[in-house]
Amino acid sequence: MPRQVVFLVHGIGDHKKGWSKPVVKYLDTVGERYASVEGPISDQVVFKEIAYGDVFDKQLARWDADVDAVAANGIVPQAKDAVAWMDGITEGGFVWTHLGDVVLFLSRKTRAAAVSEVVAQMARAIADENDPDTEFSIIAHSMGTAMTMEAVNALATPIPGIGWTGLPPDFRFREVMMLSNTSRFLQRPDLRADIESRLLPKKLRTTGLCSTYRNVFHQRDPVSWVRRFSLTATTDAGYLAVPIEHYHARNIHGFTHYLEHPAVHGAVLRLPRAANL
Repeated sequence: MPRQVVFLVHGIGDHKKGWSKPVVKYLDTVGERYASVEGPISDQVVFKEIAYGDVFDKQLARWDADVDAVAANGIVPQAKDAVAWMDGITEGGFVWTHLGDVVLFLSRKTRAAAVSEVVAQMARAIADENDPDTEFSIIAHSMGTAMTMEAVNALATPIPGIGWTGLPPDFRFREVMMLSNTSRFLQRPDLRADIESRLLPKKLRTTGLCSTYRNVFHQRDPVSWVRRFSLTATTDAGYLAVPIEHYHARNIHGFTHYLEHPAVHGAVLRLPRAANL
């Protein structure tokens, strides 16, 4: 079986370096439930963490500095009062570690910087693999699905600034698993996720860059239903719409809660060895 490399891409929230360790550990724990899985899945698959939270943190820090400057130097007294409510709002509260991420992603400049960071990390990992038979897959969650969609489109073209010559002509991601897919909800006007994107099955779109695209959405997760991603395609074309409904945690939108469902973790466990499940 070819070497399996899986990119893990997080969604909204506070994700520092090392954020994926609990996710990988969770997959190892899930694998222990099945007698057919031979050892920890982390010994059979190389999981590559993708993190872009630092880009948002730096932008928030700049905003904090701007607020402080206005409060200290505002010529009009009312200006100080107008920005006083913002002081400290970016310091780790739920608003800016969750909703604030979406606001920042909708900013063209911050979005471009975050996507560039994801592209650089993926490009480096792909370039470092010397075996041409290595198979790459992606598991992206929430806002990370929109980030992944843009990053894969960028990877398809040369990027001289980072020494990237573009994906090899025959390159395909084996599995793309989009959990609580926001790629259509957060898409740019000039890059439709369901039509113009290259992150689509090759059998469905001639320019597609994956073999299988799993669109996983929890029936009660509101994030999954806002401008929901959908394709008119069959499994023969490599597209699978995967509706799930399970309740194992209060946060049904969570990354690991999605992985808890057999329709999700089963596809991961089968990557290195079909007989695993």
